[in-house]
Amino acid sequence: MVTFATTWDEHAFQTSVFKYTVKEFVALRQVTLALSSLSLVFSTMIIAVYIYMLMRHRKQANRVSLRCVFLCSVADLLNATLSICITSQKGDSQFCRASSVIIEFANIWSATLLTLVGLNLVLVFVVNVKRRDLLEKFYYPCAVAYTFAGVAVPIQQQVETNSRSFEHYSCWYLKYVEDRTNNIMPWMWCYAFIFFVNIIAVCCSIMAMTKLIREQRFVESRMHTINANSELTDRQLNKSVKQQHSNVFSKVVLRCIIYPLVPFQVNIFGFILQMLITATKKTPSYTLAMLDIVFSCLEGVFVAGVFFTDPAITSFMGSMYAGWYEKYVEQYALVPQDDKKATPANSPSLALCDSSQTIKPPTTAAVIDNQNYLGVHYPHTTPSVRKPCGKIKTVAMRRLHFDTNHNSMARQHQRVRQLSTISFEITTLLPIASVPRHHDQQVPSAATPASSSTGRDVYVPYQFPIFATCFHYMLTCFGRKRTADSTATSSTTTTAHKHGAVDTFTSNDIPFSASASRSSTVIVITEERFKQDEQLEDTAAIDFYTTTNRDYDQSSSTACHDSNTMNTHQI
Repeated sequence: MVTFATTWDEHAFQTSVFKYTVKEFVALRQVTLALSSLSLVFSTMIIAVYIYMLMRHRKQANRVSLRCVFLCSVADLLNATLSICITSQKGDSQFCRASSVIIEFANIWSATLLTLVGLNLVLVFVVNVKRRDLLEKFYYPCAVAYTFAGVAVPIQQQVETNSRSFEHYSCWYLKYVEDRTNNIMPWMWCYAFIFFVNIIAVCCSIMAMTKLIREQRFVESRMHTINANSELTDRQLNKSVKQQHSNVFSKVVLRCIIYPLVPFQVNIFGFILQMLITATKKTPSYTLAMLDIVFSCLEGVFVAGVFFTDPAITSFMGSMYAGWYEKYVEQYALVPQDDKKATPANSPSLALCDSSQTIKPPTTAAVIDNQNYLGVHYPHTTPSVRKPCGKIKTVAMRRLHFDTNHNSMARQHQRVRQLSTISFEITTLLPIASVPRHHDQQVPSAATPASSSTGRDVYVPYQFPIFATCFHYMLTCFGRKRTADSTATSSTTTTAHKHGAVDTFTSNDIPFSASASRSSTVIVITEERFKQDEQLEDTAAIDFYTTTNRDYDQSSSTACHDSNTMNTHQI
């Protein structure tokens, strides 16, 4: 709070109202500093998530409620920043006075914006305003005008009051202790504006609940009339009606209550504290003063809790996590590289090349002691020579599966030509992966021929391989667990994991051959080129994810049989 001299006693900072000791004042200041920093972090998270949605998913971010919460988070960010700054600012400076007014402005602005969320839902849901696009044009100017009216008295008080000689006192002390004692009118004026919008929010909640109750009764009576001869019992009918209205109730009524609840719980203890000081002129309890500091500094945390539980945000976060899991876990694969042809695995990105690396899996092979492959003789070629055992370089890549059936072959080939000039003249693309070191693994039959398949795997390098590997292990260890059925049915399009570990390749794990047998193709392109190609596509173009999900059911049985008979293992 201040630089304390050794000659000051424990009652050096007492006023006529706040008769606390020096240690108690210091504790209040430290709590302000810590919780304001926490609120600063959460407000930054809200702003970052919304800006990301606005840049990448503009349609999902185009909601009035999200824009109001975003602007509220900007105000909370400014409030927390100034609260941190005034704890170390000394004296009654111009910065201290301006910070006091801006903090009050941010408090009223936040309460007004959160009330607009409930008001907008009522106007749309209850009043049924048709021109919804015009509503938002009036929201923000009205909110700005209302907020400036709320800080008119504090601005006048700061202009008319002469500078005080408090060089040894912090700005925080002058705002929360001296002003509450000697400048009561600005505090009561701001609290009046804050709780007025809370009253409006309560009225909106009551109107929304009344509307829902009436609609529920109307729908219930209509269903009784329509289904009079139905076999459904009254209990089943009531249960069906309640289930239909549960989502509407949670999205409308709960949002009307929760959003205005944040400014209420943030300012209620300060309002009670100021009322006690104004009415009784007695020292308020230290517990009440601490509660005021705690809740007023945690506004950014409360807003973050409401923001990240919003149905639109939870849906967005769930889809984003599913995309990360698919990209960095299910599509993650380690592809061996030849030093003469491939770019080193530790390079940040791989340049586009005109040729592909082709790794030839054996048509017939058997594993002895899960260590070495038998020599395989391909037609019109010499037997493969066993290379000295040793680790080879690998690079993390995304394995994207294509199904080349008759209906989608032309469109997928057009998509592949946009990626590179590689020609796909193969019928089976097997996943490239390591061999797990488990002695209880059953050895596949060497004489079983591989069935034909039209599936093709394209390997695209990650833009940042090190980050992809780290993120892969994080999601594998702490991410969601896959069930046995989903893992078994997705063996050709997802990555199989054994105890969360990835084995390394050796030179004997995958024999190389010059024959024209079936192979897996590695397209060496960067993710930047991949994203550019996606942006150039029209809406009818094939997307990697939609292609895999749409055609997976048709090709899973054939691809699974082919994967079990070719003696290859996924990572």
